[in-house]
Amino acid sequence: MKLYISEDVTYNNSSIDAYDGQVDMILKMYDEIEGKKQKVGYITYIIFRNEIHIQMIKSFFKKRGYAEKMLKWLINEYPEYDIYPGMTTDEGTLFFAKMYQKGILKKKEIANKHLDFNELYKKIRLKSVRAAKFLKILVNNGNNSAFKFLKKDRDLNGFDPNELYDISQWIKGSVTNDNFPEDEPPYWITEYLKEMGVL
Repeated sequence: MKLYISEDVTYNNSSIDAYDGQVDMILKMYDEIEGKKQKVGYITYIIFRNEIHIQMIKSFFKKRGYAEKMLKWLINEYPEYDIYPGMTTDEGTLFFAKMYQKGILKKKEIANKHLDFNELYKKIRLKSVRAAKFLKILVNNGNNSAFKFLKKDRDLNGFDPNELYDISQWIKGSVTNDNFPEDEPPYWITEYLKEMGVL
């Protein structure tokens, strides 16, 4: 069967669902095939926190450039958003590698605004070796191991273990840290560290 693929493609972009600041979207692409407009592909994606996370790209006609055209449309529609591929098949991985290679997608360097462990550890250690050790266990092993360390002696030379636990959640690479890297530590964290003379 011979297919006629026109350049006069059209797009339909619509919301499927929305909750907790997340919007689920679908972009459909239509082209003229044998004199009739037909759906030739779609992208499902999520908009969240000024980011687009692609869930699936589907082209019903291979090697026609539809997937690339849909991705370009998405980039042009949301120029202020960062776009991230989700989990991909082998075919999808190759497709996104090609998009990065062509410069259509660009890898984003995210500035990590969290606290540096080594610098903080050295400053706390000058005031309290036990508090520094407690923080190190929190960062490397988590809450349970750190509070076991405190069972025999809770004295951390004026440092509050609960405050140190909260601080560990804002340290780069900490196992207790599940915050977005571009988010800054809360004001009260930096104020506590200043109050303790380590920031």
